[in-house]
Amino acid sequence: MFKYIGLFALLGVSVLSAKTYKFTVLDPSQVGSAQLKPGDYRVQVEGSQVILKDNAGHQIDASARLETSDHKFQQTVILSSDADGQRHINSIELGGTKDKLIFEPVLTGTR
Repeated sequence: MFKYIGLFALLGVSVLSAKTYKFTVLDPSQVGSAQLKPGDYRVQVEGSQVILKDNAGHQIDASARLETSDHKFQQTVILSSDADGQRHINSIELGGTKDKLIFEPVLTGTR
């Protein structure tokens, strides 16, 4: 029985160590291959893994890498660009940290 308690305590510590940040999308935006509707979202960072979820808790597939800056970001900021008539989220600076999420663009086109 003590093995199970230790296992649950260990799992609880790993869940608590995951950092979650909230951000709001004002306009329809593309992130990776996913289209985000205007609304509130959460991004959870677990080591090098990034999990993006909508307000209903649905996971959104978006490949991202975590980059560390030399300075702490004061607030969470979404950096985006417009291309092909669509807004694309390029990165998110996570307020209160030195962490920046860089989203991998989905390359489309024909040869």
